[in-house]
Amino acid sequence: MQRFSAEILKGCVFYKAGESIFKEDTVIDPSNILTLEHSTLGKEAANGRYCIVGKMPDDFHGKLVTAIRASRTLEPKRKAKLLEAVGESLS
Repeated sequence: MQRFSAEILKGCVFYKAGESIFKEDTVIDPSNILTLEHSTLGKEAANGRYCIVGKMPDDFHGKLVTAIRASRTLEPKRKAKLLEAVGESLS
């Protein structure tokens, strides 16, 4: 991704267009996460506001954990909280 530096991308999950469910190059930045409950997402998808296109790739969890740990923009407390939310620890 041209608009992201290599240093910033270390703290992101990146999928190229055509990988898994992603039709375009996709960067997921854990420091810019929108929190939605599954029930809210389902309700909004039913109302046409969001579109659920499929399940996240099997390697997403590992890539997300790696990205959170490598992030230069997340503060340590925020890193720990995000890792805890996905069942991991800072170490």
